[in-house]
Amino acid sequence: MKRKAEFPNDLSRPDFWSVARRLADVSKTPREYGRDDPRWQAEVGIRYFLRKYSLKAEKVLDFDSAFSHIERSSDGFSNGDADVGFLTKFERRVLLSGKTAEMISDVFENGPLTYFVWDSRDRFRATGVSPNVSRNFGFSVEEFLYGKKSFSDLIFPEDLARVKREFQENTASGKNTEFDLRYRMYHADGRILFVHDHTSVTYGSDGNIASVRGYVTDVTEHENANRMLNDYVNALDKSAIVQIIDRDGIVRYVNDLYREVSGDTRDIVGKSIRIMGGRRYHSKEFWKDLWETVLAGKVWKGVIKNPRSDQREAAYYNYTTITPLQNEKGEYDRFLAIKFDVTRLKETENALRQTSSRLEKILDSTSQGFWSIDASLSIREVNGSFCEMLGYSESELIGRNIREFLNEENRAILERQAHAIKHTDHRLYDLSFTRKDGTLLPVMIRATTLRTPDRNFLEAIAFVTDVTDIKEFQERLYLSSITDELTNLPNRRYFDSELLRRFDDAQIGNVEGLSLALLDIDHFKRVNDGLGHDAGDQVLRHL
Repeated sequence: MKRKAEFPNDLSRPDFWSVARRLADVSKTPREYGRDDPRWQAEVGIRYFLRKYSLKAEKVLDFDSAFSHIERSSDGFSNGDADVGFLTKFERRVLLSGKTAEMISDVFENGPLTYFVWDSRDRFRATGVSPNVSRNFGFSVEEFLYGKKSFSDLIFPEDLARVKREFQENTASGKNTEFDLRYRMYHADGRILFVHDHTSVTYGSDGNIASVRGYVTDVTEHENANRMLNDYVNALDKSAIVQIIDRDGIVRYVNDLYREVSGDTRDIVGKSIRIMGGRRYHSKEFWKDLWETVLAGKVWKGVIKNPRSDQREAAYYNYTTITPLQNEKGEYDRFLAIKFDVTRLKETENALRQTSSRLEKILDSTSQGFWSIDASLSIREVNGSFCEMLGYSESELIGRNIREFLNEENRAILERQAHAIKHTDHRLYDLSFTRKDGTLLPVMIRATTLRTPDRNFLEAIAFVTDVTDIKEFQERLYLSSITDELTNLPNRRYFDSELLRRFDDAQIGNVEGLSLALLDIDHFKRVNDGLGHDAGDQVLRHL
């Protein structure tokens, strides 16, 4: 025996049957028709659906629009559900199982899809709406069914003209049609929502629109996410080369910035990446490592150098990040390359490297010593001349504090200069370093403080000049100025200055007594006059 179609148990309640019978204007009672008769259940099923979705069932949905949606939402019937061969086409459309009706009920009460029926002849006034309109858009069913709200009231003003135009374009054929609309509409609390509206238009036998049904979904979060993603993509598109390459090395996509950076006006889509010329500058091992990395599903990062197409011998550099992309089978068959132009940075880096190399050669070739120290006066860098001056190797100096190579007297000088670092950028002073062999090395130091743009200490550098010869020469000059050339004894200048110093000491009590002795050589003039001045000089040196 074939199984009969079943409706929810609450349909068997006497009061519900009577209401359904009255609303459906069914002339026969269940006893006359037979409660299991599918024709009776079809009539009652219609009213069950209407009652389920509206406070005023007779005002909510006309039969055609209601069951057009039911037919769209259900899987239909098989001959195993019921013997429906004797039913009309309309009756077969509405003969639903209780499970399907329950599913539809849940969709339109709790789901995100809101169902509207609009009257296209009356400002698109709502003639039907699903109860979840309150949950999704904040409006009550009554606001629509009693004419308080129309489509024009809901849609955002700036979108209204466009939506009307698109509606007219899609319905110009005069045939039943379905199409999608996207627009902004108001929530009851004043928020503006982005919605997707799948619109279904049905024409009557008179050639006029009979019904307009809209299945509206709030896509605000999705739209905002898309807008943010588009903003990111646009920003990236303007700042980086974007390429998609397949596992065979064929370019599948490249943005316009590639032409600007590379000077390559050719269409490289569909061509091998070898056309870009990067193999000219990189080894086979470089490319092997890149491909092995991305084919293993790992991200590769590095700088790739390519020749410019519009300038001979010119090149450009890209800091490149390559991300593997999976297909539906989980295979890595495409690779997204994001390339930032770092040509100026690399050129600056190369220029700095060359400048640094020249400076190193200059520092190593000069006879002056050089050091670089940090804020704690620890040595960071020295040249060969400074190592030779102190008798240490470079490894014996790097990392040690400069104070370790000074005696107490010279350490005090350095501390004063270290304090001056805070408020002066250039300093000139004398020190004496203690060599590895224990001897003193007098030097003259020209120090400079390097600072950050906000004037914070970065490092201190100094050029060190060995002034041993200068010191010795100064000492000889001083001795010659206070010594008699003939006798090597202190001369009159020294005597005068020493006498004044002694008198000063006596006055302040630094000496207990002060004596002055005068010596004279009798008849010395006779020696000079009789024997000559050379003989006189010998007498003076002898005495």
